[in-house]
Amino acid sequence: MLEIVIAARNDDYGGQDFHERLCAAATHNHRVLDAAGIAHRFTLVEWNPLPGRRPLLDIIRESLPWWHAGITVDPAWHQALSTNPRLQFMEFFAKNAAVRRSAADLILTTNSDVFLSTELVQALTSTRWDDHVVYRAVRVDIDRYSPWREGERVFADEQYQLRVNDLQPPDYGNSAGDFLLLTRAAWHDLGAFNERVRYAKIHKDGQFCIHARLRGFAFETLGRIYHIDHDGSYANAGAMRGSPDAPYGPEWDYRSGYTNPRSWGVSSAVEVPGPEGTLRLRHPEDAGPALSILLLTEGRETSAPDLGQSPVEIIAAPMSAGVAPAVNAALARARGRVVIITSDSTLAAFGGRATVLDALSGGAVPGLFVPRGFLRHDPSLGALPMAGSPIGIRRDVLDALIDLDESAAAPVPAFWLLASEASAPGEVGHSGVVADGLTLAVPPDLAVRTLLRRGQTPDAALISDTVRHGSVAAAVEAMRAWVASLEASRIAVVGPDWATALFLEALVDSGRELVGVFTGVDGEAHSWRWGEQLRPLSELATCDVDVIVCGRAIPAWAIPMGIPVRVLDGAGATSAPPAELDLLRRAQARDLASARTDAVLCRLAALRALEGTGLWSHWYDAAQLVERQGNPRMALEFLMQVTGNSADAALADRAAFHVGRLLIEAGRPAEAIPALSRVLSRTPHHKAARALLTRAEAASLAVAG
Repeated sequence: MLEIVIAARNDDYGGQDFHERLCAAATHNHRVLDAAGIAHRFTLVEWNPLPGRRPLLDIIRESLPWWHAGITVDPAWHQALSTNPRLQFMEFFAKNAAVRRSAADLILTTNSDVFLSTELVQALTSTRWDDHVVYRAVRVDIDRYSPWREGERVFADEQYQLRVNDLQPPDYGNSAGDFLLLTRAAWHDLGAFNERVRYAKIHKDGQFCIHARLRGFAFETLGRIYHIDHDGSYANAGAMRGSPDAPYGPEWDYRSGYTNPRSWGVSSAVEVPGPEGTLRLRHPEDAGPALSILLLTEGRETSAPDLGQSPVEIIAAPMSAGVAPAVNAALARARGRVVIITSDSTLAAFGGRATVLDALSGGAVPGLFVPRGFLRHDPSLGALPMAGSPIGIRRDVLDALIDLDESAAAPVPAFWLLASEASAPGEVGHSGVVADGLTLAVPPDLAVRTLLRRGQTPDAALISDTVRHGSVAAAVEAMRAWVASLEASRIAVVGPDWATALFLEALVDSGRELVGVFTGVDGEAHSWRWGEQLRPLSELATCDVDVIVCGRAIPAWAIPMGIPVRVLDGAGATSAPPAELDLLRRAQARDLASARTDAVLCRLAALRALEGTGLWSHWYDAAQLVERQGNPRMALEFLMQVTGNSADAALADRAAFHVGRLLIEAGRPAEAIPALSRVLSRTPHHKAARALLTRAEAASLAVAG
């Protein structure tokens, strides 16, 4: 079964003939699919329907009584999820809602005025479907003033074709929103379209292709589709670039992969079935139970009970895979207006379920809360719960945050700190229990990033703690803020110590002048460290300096009269990464991002001396850069060296894939076969490598013949 998903609403998108174009395309597609014997169903998703207008599905069924199914996503969902008031139609959230609920073997997401070509439909009858392939089509834009109602006879005539949107490797993303066909398993494997970005809909389709490619999916083009040109099309909205962003949302950096929340496709919606294959997705705030209890368990997952008239639902969250995955999987199913994460379904710490329900009915529940007596105040971070405390979250706060960050080292504290910025924490209940335990532990790097996000400058002790715990990246961020807070323009650094490299890195971006790096260590003066020649401490008295910064306290005799000294850590740090190497890594990252090829290549020798086996990642990055700069031959040389790396097999395999690709592009297919075979021996499902290997083998046979 093929399910064809279209997202739209009754808003005359693209002109007054919107309904006609939609019905004409659906009629054509229904006919050619029937003629080819392909079982299919059409599903319309109406997102955020306009008040006072008829449902679009009702209008369609007046012309197409056979239309199979419809999903209506209530406006409350749009209000909860959109962060851009100019964006009123979230196309890819709508499509995700249908993909999530589809039971079809194949799912095609397309648009309302797309006509399938006969050649493409014939390809559907003979394709062997693969769970690791994205199936695409080439979109041909047809002149709206042509006799397009006559169908393929006109579409195939070049005089009526405005443009052909060719598909180009490696991402095949051109006009992807008009045709993305995958198996149901593939859609769920990739997690559908990005729902982390909630202020724009433009480029979500192209990013999906990038995401699939990064996950090792291959691409296959099935044929052509035809699209009736209209004013609302992005291709015609030239003024949109740099102008007000509706209805697309603003431009954004979409050239990366993503990880969707487990709740993608509004999975926690309250589903209300209607007549003739219709389904309404209501927001929990409007139709859900009063309370969802996410019960952290060591056992197996159990299904949530039927809601019925019960004000409480209990969802088991087995923690075998970790707390964050367990909580997120349960959140994806929770339909309560308030959610409590706990290991006690009786809610005894709150004084029982009745206490919480009474507070809910009285409207007295904060957006984020714990039982009374379980909250403590941290002087830097604010209110924190006791470790192991149940945590309650109101639905509006949950909608804003979505889920716990499963990649975070401390996901629960990270979630709490974010949530406490969305809503001031409070306490609920009257159990009489006063918690006596430790406050929720916040790792230093998380504390640093939280303070920076709030516009506060971490103090010196927190910065040094961050370095002690090995979180150098967070320490650098904090140091930049710390240096920026100094009322000084000319800064002297005294060292060398654990903080010297951090100071120098911070000064690069601060706009402050580095007077010099000074040392009182015998034998260090006039030596070179971090690209700076160390100066004797005695020279400080002769310099024009506004402030002296150092990692450890310096002798009082060395401080010129009247110059303030800022010591980052008087006690000294006990462990830190090699400062020279750390500084080199960051400088290399900056130059890679700025495409400063000469600097990147020159620094490789120094990295080789200090990095050891970790050097190969730098060679790999340099290869990517020089290829982008138009030097595939040098890129190939670098990558071939990386394939010999035995310390990082995954990196070596990635390099082998690109070696194979570049050898094919260089006309050397026979040499590409061993590299690609190596990739497939380790990762048999890598469809992109398999496609290249097939291409290389065919080319080699052709040369041999």
